[in-house]
Amino acid sequence: MKENSSTKALFLKLGKREFLEHGFKGTSLRKIVSEAGFTLGAFYGYYASKEELFEDLVGEMAAYIENYVKGIYEAVRKYPPRQRMNHLTECFEEKLPEAVDYFLEHQEELRLILIKADGTRYEHFLENMVAISGQNVHSDRLWLAADDMTFTLLMGAYYSMLTKVILSCGDRRQIMKTMMEIQSFYQVGFQYFVREDEKHAEV
Repeated sequence: MKENSSTKALFLKLGKREFLEHGFKGTSLRKIVSEAGFTLGAFYGYYASKEELFEDLVGEMAAYIENYVKGIYEAVRKYPPRQRMNHLTECFEEKLPEAVDYFLEHQEELRLILIKADGTRYEHFLENMVAISGQNVHSDRLWLAADDMTFTLLMGAYYSMLTKVILSCGDRRQIMKTMMEIQSFYQVGFQYFVREDEKHAEV
């Protein structure tokens, strides 16, 4: 069992290195297996494919990000519908420290899923996060009057900025500061899209 565990760990270590350097599409499975000192047959005893190896490296990160985004909207739901947009930044800030610590601890996995995943089911990961945000905005009745294209463009830029901050900076304090400034900027901007017929309605 120990030998099996160490062999799998070796495949993961070499796979991560190759994926980070060449991306999923540019990575040679034969090279990973050869450098590990095994045959392809031995590799298939652990993983059914190169994509399954990639999945093992990034699956936990993907689940964390999805749960993090959904968790913010779940926190917002404790407020009455017409107050939810006003409390979005507050809920974001509450969950931010834990998220930043996790992302800093797993920067390589984050880089894999965001910029090295072409050719896998994660190649449109940020777009999927935008879609999740859109679903929550509609289901939670956040009263945004922006059309779907405007919302998609704005949220796409939002997630791109947040991930760029994390991937380009290792300073926790700076990351926290920048992410909160971006969130606050968007909070104010989205107030422009609050439906006029709801903006002045009684709570």
